[in-house]
Amino acid sequence: MDIVIASVLALVLLLFHCPIFEAIGILYSFFLCTWARIVVSENSSYGNIVVTRTRIGERILLINNGVIHAIHGEKSGVPDGYCYPGSGVADALLQECIVSDTARVALIGMGCGALLYYARKGQQWRCYEINPSIVELATHHDLFKFVASCPTKPIIFCVDGFSAVNQLRQQDVIIVDTFFGDHNVGSPEVLEKLIIGSDANTIFIFHVSGLSDKDMSTMSTLGTSCGFTAIIKETPSRDKELGRCSLDDFRYPFYMPSKWMVMSRDGRHISDLSLAPGWKVLV
Repeated sequence: MDIVIASVLALVLLLFHCPIFEAIGILYSFFLCTWARIVVSENSSYGNIVVTRTRIGERILLINNGVIHAIHGEKSGVPDGYCYPGSGVADALLQECIVSDTARVALIGMGCGALLYYARKGQQWRCYEINPSIVELATHHDLFKFVASCPTKPIIFCVDGFSAVNQLRQQDVIIVDTFFGDHNVGSPEVLEKLIIGSDANTIFIFHVSGLSDKDMSTMSTLGTSCGFTAIIKETPSRDKELGRCSLDDFRYPFYMPSKWMVMSRDGRHISDLSLAPGWKVLV
């Protein structure tokens, strides 16, 4: 009996500490996402676009140039991918003390509209998407339903959101979820123009999953020079020193590792987020 207990404990420790199981979890997620039926495949001015419906899990995936940009729960209507409930962006958008019920929200990089899942009635959402093919897919009700089911009617602009600086200055919250080569939130020059020109009460939410620690430090420093404080959440959380892996790769195979940064001049916003699990203030 002691041998059985010891074996079980050893297996549990192995699951949480062994990189091999981390790799297996990633392969498992990859298998579920790729074993799918192609619904749409087309070439646009911004690369190849593929929409697939998974054979396991009933998810619809939006893939651009081989990168999964959004995952839609076909039955539940809940987003997976980078912005599932519990991710940094979900934490920020769901806190009324940070994003009010009457907030004016600008989303640069609409994709299939997954972030509209967190919109509330009374809010005003302006969505900017540079790729007309993506706009067409996002509003195709038989595929992605985030736009159709949004409780507030979003205004969608098929333009480069970074070019609408004058309109952005009027917004309470600016979400940047775009891909610019190696910088998935835009070039440093573009971000500097956006941050410096922002209103005193503007809150920024950046998707920074593709950035290095050095890049995020640069963004934080830029924000600090303009009076902002930056706070970041990475999911799933891992102990990098121990190489600890997470069973989330098995339990939630359609969740994707993500990093979201929030910048605000209001210390209360930073304090509220810092009380939630996984948030870390950048200094």
